[in-house]
Amino acid sequence: EKNLYWLYVYKGYFSVAVWFKEKNRTEILNADISEKTKQLIRDANTMGKLPTFPIVFDITTVEPFADIYAMLDCKQKLERS
Repeated sequence: EKNLYWLYVYKGYFSVAVWFKEKNRTEILNADISEKTKQLIRDANTMGKLPTFPIVFDITTVEPFADIYAMLDCKQKLERS
């Protein structure tokens, strides 16, 4: 089993972080997500020893949920292949 996302709870808001492998960046950019989220993906830096990068959403409204769901769906499909 693998984590699909990480949830961080803060006073007044929460954050959702979704990690992807660098080799999947192009596939994620082709997902049905907003241009704002695509820019987050383009700007995300690879971190750690493994070639992975996080996309972090600070949630204060329901606006980012559609992109989060689309990215989680994409992540599940990529993990199966």
